[in-house]
Amino acid sequence: MQGEKAGGLCMMWINSIDVKPIRLKGVEAWEHLNALLESIQEPWVCFGDFNLTISDEEKLGGRRGNSSRQNFLQDMMFELGAIDLGYSGNQFTWSNNRWGRNAIKERLDRGIASMSWRLKFPKATIYHLGAIKSDHCPIVLDTNPVDTFYPRPFRFEAAWTRDPRKQYNTQMALKKWNREVFGHCQHRIDSLMLQIQQIQQNEATEENHRNEACLQYELSEWLLRNEILWRQKSRETWLREDRKEIRKHFLTHFTSQFCEEEVDFPTNLEELIPNSISDSENEELCRIPTPQEIKKTLFDMSAQKSPGPDGLPTTQGGEQYILGTHSQDSFNPSRGLRQGDPLSPYLFILCQETLSRLIEKQLSERRINGVKASIGGPAITHVMYADDIILFSKTNKKETTILNQCLDTYCTWSGQIVNRNKSGLVFSKYTPKPTIRHTKHLLQMKTLKKDAIYLGAPLFLSKASVRDFQFLKERLEAKLMGWRSKCLSWAGRCTMIKSVAQALPTYVMSTFELPNKICESMDALNRRRFWWKPNMVNQNGKYMAWNSWDKLCQTKRDGGLGFRKTKEVNMALIAKLSWMVASKRNSICMELLRKKYKVRKDWLSKEPMKTASPIWRAIEKAKKIVLKGACYMVGDGNSINIWKDPWVPWLEDFKPKPKDDSIQFNPQMVSSLIDQNAHNWKLEALEQLFDQESVEAISRIIIPIRQREDKLMWIHDHKGVFTVKSAYKLNHDNSSGSNAGFEWQRIWKLKAHERTKMLIWRIGANVLPTKERIAQRMPISDTSCSLCNAEPESSAHLFFNCTVARAIWYGGSWCFRSDSISVQNNEDIVKIVLDPPCLGRLQNKAELKDHYSLIMGTTIEAIWNLRNRVLHNGEHINLDAIVNNIESRILEYKLSKEPPNQKVPTEPARWCCPPPNVVKLNVDAAIASDFSTLAVIARDSNGNILKAWAKRSSHSDPLQAETCAILWALKLAAEESFLHILVEGDSKISFDAIQGESTVPWSISSIVSNVIELRKVFVSCDFCWVGREANFVAHSLAKFAISSPLDLSCNISSLPHVVCDAWKMDLLASAR
Repeated sequence: MQGEKAGGLCMMWINSIDVKPIRLKGVEAWEHLNALLESIQEPWVCFGDFNLTISDEEKLGGRRGNSSRQNFLQDMMFELGAIDLGYSGNQFTWSNNRWGRNAIKERLDRGIASMSWRLKFPKATIYHLGAIKSDHCPIVLDTNPVDTFYPRPFRFEAAWTRDPRKQYNTQMALKKWNREVFGHCQHRIDSLMLQIQQIQQNEATEENHRNEACLQYELSEWLLRNEILWRQKSRETWLREDRKEIRKHFLTHFTSQFCEEEVDFPTNLEELIPNSISDSENEELCRIPTPQEIKKTLFDMSAQKSPGPDGLPTTQGGEQYILGTHSQDSFNPSRGLRQGDPLSPYLFILCQETLSRLIEKQLSERRINGVKASIGGPAITHVMYADDIILFSKTNKKETTILNQCLDTYCTWSGQIVNRNKSGLVFSKYTPKPTIRHTKHLLQMKTLKKDAIYLGAPLFLSKASVRDFQFLKERLEAKLMGWRSKCLSWAGRCTMIKSVAQALPTYVMSTFELPNKICESMDALNRRRFWWKPNMVNQNGKYMAWNSWDKLCQTKRDGGLGFRKTKEVNMALIAKLSWMVASKRNSICMELLRKKYKVRKDWLSKEPMKTASPIWRAIEKAKKIVLKGACYMVGDGNSINIWKDPWVPWLEDFKPKPKDDSIQFNPQMVSSLIDQNAHNWKLEALEQLFDQESVEAISRIIIPIRQREDKLMWIHDHKGVFTVKSAYKLNHDNSSGSNAGFEWQRIWKLKAHERTKMLIWRIGANVLPTKERIAQRMPISDTSCSLCNAEPESSAHLFFNCTVARAIWYGGSWCFRSDSISVQNNEDIVKIVLDPPCLGRLQNKAELKDHYSLIMGTTIEAIWNLRNRVLHNGEHINLDAIVNNIESRILEYKLSKEPPNQKVPTEPARWCCPPPNVVKLNVDAAIASDFSTLAVIARDSNGNILKAWAKRSSHSDPLQAETCAILWALKLAAEESFLHILVEGDSKISFDAIQGESTVPWSISSIVSNVIELRKVFVSCDFCWVGREANFVAHSLAKFAISSPLDLSCNISSLPHVVCDAWKMDLLASAR
């Protein structure tokens, strides 16, 4: 040590090692320490002054850490899999011995250890002592701290009640305790009174006064005990009267619990919140649930979940509870929501609505003005999220006082209190300092720092954007350090990266565009420090990955693992904001942005603004993603320009192409191409303007009967709603897909354990580290098989050609001869698992195929695990144990996938006759290569066919064709003057959309709206979904119409033979 400022490192092993002291600096010192610790095979611990912090949380004062500076300590801990031992005492171990703003404190001293050392010394603790005559605190490592033992508290054991001697032994013990410890009450009272009498006869000193007070207190206690003793022995009736008092107490308690208390509401509160619930809504809320609703709610619960406080799963309710069918005695509980109730969080939301109305009232009375982001934009006074609120106001005394009064009034009414210590103020740049001081004094709040975080996101952005979002990287690093990737399987790592690591920054990325450097560093953390093992290096000492991150980020269908690139996810999330702006989302936030940046209808096609806030620049940047999927749904066509706007979903860029170059691109709206009376397209006008492909695509667009406004929809979601998932897929480049000779998606559909699927994927992706594969990346001395030592260890040899592997394959109950098939490469191994060769002629049996695939995958996994144990642990090979383990794991997996309750098979659906005077219309559609056929069968209450129709349609999409068949059926019924109809079909999506049971897909939105309009023509019109078996006649007619070039319209005497046979089968089935 030199002078008074020094630090150092201490390394300890179970077996001591002599280390030659050397002097090193900078990178060389860290490389030397890393190599030294990596060379130690025994458990080790290293502690002392590392002169580096791991995160900004370990530093107080001064500048924040530089994100571009390499953190050697953190890198070393990741590569070695070292664990921070933590500390006990002061958080910081170094100080610059200054005070005020210049004070800096850091945790530079720590202890790190290998995982094996930590397991040997689980109680080891680092103690931070006080710094004396040094800028560093001494740290002490205690490997076996002495635990503080406390006497075990008394616990009554229920097993004692089984002993027949319990009563006698307790009686004897209490008698002994009463005689030796408690004593005789009257004797003790007499003794105390005698002592008090003697003290009172003595001189009145301070000590005698204290003694007399103590004796008086003790005498009072013994007098009370004596009173209780004689009360117990008394035979008088006062005890019965006391029971009445006890009963009255219980009744009063439960009455107060379950009956509403009388509350004096302030007079202003009743006028503040107007009636928001209509009479019909109030009647629905107060209605008693029906037995069917109760049963449906109970049985809709997940069988294995425990929603109640008793911890019992809903399986108990579904199997053991019987729903009462008779009404019992009723009661009217009037108590509302209480703290601890399942709905208690709503209390705070409802209460805060009062605060919101208070502020809005002040704004409506123009006592406060709020803050406007632009001229003509909305005035913002407050933004609320759960129990947090941001207030906006001008910094003058009047408005600040009014807002403070609103807060005080809210606190008085609700009983809540504003935590002003956790609240903060933000002032605009040119606010005078006297105004700032007055506002801080009035509201009793401090000014927020520039790096303040609100709800997990930064409140302010500086020019150093990397520093603003550095906390996301540090948060991810802290998560990764706690997981320890070496302790997780490959399937576990994949799950943790997808579900936790890559989801961690989602909230921040939904609003801000992260710097590229932050995104790349977070991807690097997931890639290098968690997915691939941190100690995998090549012969040059550089980090070695078996597959590129770009390939891992491909979809599972393309041979990747479905990891997501942070930057692309960030832009997909920002694209959602762009979509909300473009689609005119009805919210205060979107209205504010549209007013401030003057968003017009052509905003998507305009050039981005150069001078704007970082958030708006990110929104403008994400417009290119929105343009790839935004398309207008034609309503009245008054707001769609036929040349500039996207409005034809089936064309490139969703825009029609001109018929020839001579067409003038004059501004023209889509409404000019629609015949408003016939609700059809003007084909002559279409053919004059567009080419044939565009005309056919436009003709597929259904014109709604009731006029409505044109609406922007997201074409890459079947509901037309923007989703981040679809935007990411659209933005992600999958052009470098794999050319493997099998379908990658089939691997993940295997009915096997996730570990097995991951191993099969690693074999197919050629990233399994066999010795032959390692030798291709770095020189190794031994490439022979770890099991037989006969041939080089390739995947094909290890799993099928090795003598040990052959014995395992043949030793099982399936007796599979692995030498009977040819396995040359990794693709052959994957194909064997996906299509087992032992099926022979039974390939069409799916269950048997799944069983053999499970056997193949589990056996390959067992061979790989055996290879690792033999190579790394020197384990001896026990073939019988391995085969038994394989069979037990297969049985365990199959048992885990068995359904808990076997459902009783139901009878196939049959066609049923409609009620009298009702015509049933069965509809269906059949799809050909570039067209479809629609079929409608009209039948009466006796099952007789009244009429049958079939025709061709230009819709080649099955959903559109099925829905068009329903619309055509209503038109035919109206032409035939049917009054009461029932429409049946086998397209569940179409019927659910018509009945309002699901969101309407965009492709059939106009068709469904026309169906809803046409149903008003009939006296009664019902819709019912049925299975294919109950709709076979319409299905047969649609199939037959594919081969017919003409439209069909026939009665029962002219039905095609195929349709007639299907109708007769229907009649026979319904007669049973």
